[in-house]
Amino acid sequence: MNYVRQDPTQPIEMNEIDDIIAGTERKSLDRLRSKIDTRIGLIDSEMKPVATSLTAIYLDGQKVSNPVGFTGKNIKLNILNVFAPITKFNITRNLVSNLDKNIVSIVPAPVSLPKLLEHTSYFEDSNLFIDF
Repeated sequence: MNYVRQDPTQPIEMNEIDDIIAGTERKSLDRLRSKIDTRIGLIDSEMKPVATSLTAIYLDGQKVSNPVGFTGKNIKLNILNVFAPITKFNITRNLVSNLDKNIVSIVPAPVSLPKLLEHTSYFEDSNLFIDF
């Protein structure tokens, strides 16, 4: 996602970053809707964003860990958006709530698995396992 700021002299605030991310989620979801039938075989299924992760942030071509407080014209965000059919999301949420547990977040296994393995000998394994 490339974003050109209207006033590059103003310091970047967190709400500006949040707005950029929310706009990216909406655009990603719009693109997904046009491909949903052929990709996952669900017709007119509503999708819900379940995970959004910033993987890299660049401010005027320079990589930064946190742009808040800096000034600049061009913000480039590398964002991973993960969506799930809302029916599957609701089933999971209902199952958890019936167990009298509080949901902090629902993270799909393909997103959580790399985090679980990052401090193990399997982390740099070149194999990829996907469960459909």
